[in-house]
Amino acid sequence: MHKHKYLSILIALLFLGCSEDPSVKERLLGTWVSDAELSSESVMDSKIMNHQQKEYLKKTFGVYQYVFTKLSATYSMVNGDPKDNVYFGWKVLKDGDDKVVIEISGSFSRTEKVEFIRKKNCIGIYNYKYDYAEYFCRDKG
Repeated sequence: MHKHKYLSILIALLFLGCSEDPSVKERLLGTWVSDAELSSESVMDSKIMNHQQKEYLKKTFGVYQYVFTKLSATYSMVNGDPKDNVYFGWKVLKDGDDKVVIEISGSFSRTEKVEFIRKKNCIGIYNYKYDYAEYFCRDKG
């Protein structure tokens, strides 16, 4: 009789360990729009890019957004055509004051980890190849 009790407790603990705490997603829920000013500052600090590359990149910010809901997430153009949206599943692997690591799945049929760095209540994706981050800030609208 005791074996079954311990086995059921162990199974419950394993299940809890494998499931994500829904409250972990709360900090990311909503719309995060590319912030041109914060991202441009990061580009200008790059030690790798030349002046022309920096000027080109600065014009590309403010165009895309992430929309996180409890069940899925979307990467899309602000006011873009929904048929061009990229949808994916997501779960939080780490949520700290300095960075957030999520696992995305279903986008382009692969699962991968994405690391966002936190800065001024925004989240940024760092591009190691060109030494800059594009920051996304909560949409206030």
